[in-house]
Amino acid sequence: MRIGILAASVFSISTVAFGQTKQMTYVYEQPMEGVYYQGWYVLDLGETGDETLDVYVVGEGKMGDFAGVLDVNCVKTTLSKWKATGGFLTEDRVPSRAIIAIRALVCL
Repeated sequence: MRIGILAASVFSISTVAFGQTKQMTYVYEQPMEGVYYQGWYVLDLGETGDETLDVYVVGEGKMGDFAGVLDVNCVKTTLSKWKATGGFLTEDRVPSRAIIAIRALVCL
């Protein structure tokens, strides 16, 4: 059942850029109490500078919703910053394991 929900979530969070549909990538499942979890997804929005790129981050699940644009600096992690956030959760609730997974995905 969880796979069906995940597939529906990924399908509903997509964008069209330059004639191509891009879908969110599931990067981390944050365990919660019992059978609950918080899912974290990312969409690469592209490069914004020599060492940075923007990603759209979405969290959904037991804790509540989150959406934000993170400017990821692949060379110097301390220079990464949130450009925009929204939803019930604030950016400090995004788990470090989700950020690590995002960096591993987009900083090749």
